[in-house]
Amino acid sequence: MKLFRQALIFTFLAHGAAMLGMAAFLLPLVPGGGGAGDDVERMIRIADSPVAYRLGWLGWQITAVSDIVFAIALLRITKPGTRPRTFAIVTAVLVGLAVLPDQAAQFLLVTRGVELAREGAEVRDATDFLAFEGVMFPLTSGWAAILYTGAAIAWTLTLRVRGTWSKLLGRLSPPMLLLFVAISLAPLVPRAVRPSPELIGAGNALAFTVLEAWFVAVWIVIRKPSLE
Repeated sequence: MKLFRQALIFTFLAHGAAMLGMAAFLLPLVPGGGGAGDDVERMIRIADSPVAYRLGWLGWQITAVSDIVFAIALLRITKPGTRPRTFAIVTAVLVGLAVLPDQAAQFLLVTRGVELAREGAEVRDATDFLAFEGVMFPLTSGWAAILYTGAAIAWTLTLRVRGTWSKLLGRLSPPMLLLFVAISLAPLVPRAVRPSPELIGAGNALAFTVLEAWFVAVWIVIRKPSLE
């Protein structure tokens, strides 16, 4: 249980830092982030502020590591051949699958994406940059997000069937998971019915805030000596 406690703290801090980094650095530089001007001006901001852009994404890269650690910790606190272990294995598989497109897209955004932003800024033409974003963002905020959401459902079930549960977790889990399902599917629906980037961003902010509360609720439960 010690490893699980450490993993929970790491995951809580990583998600919190990623949210702060998003607010401090990344929001004005991503679609729907609320930055002033059009996409050309946003692209120019990225070209002018590559360090801020990379710092903003760094928080989510650390968060991906924390999700892997959390999945491993779940395996460590579940017994082979039990339902909790089955759900923990599903969690680990889904996290592993999610990390691949997520981190590949983020790595390309902070490397090739920055290069395209600089090239586009020189001629004030965002065509190539936006086309690149149009491929990368569905990978990280769409397909990877769906897999992460599946992992969140699985790790919730792991704790539920293991008995690491409380009424507060029972209240927080349904709205949190429904929010994650909605915002992960949103970038992949047809453009004609797709929510605005601003609405998707607001949904993300709310979902991750509830997730932080969920982590705190888990911490309250595992502080009980009976769950060692």
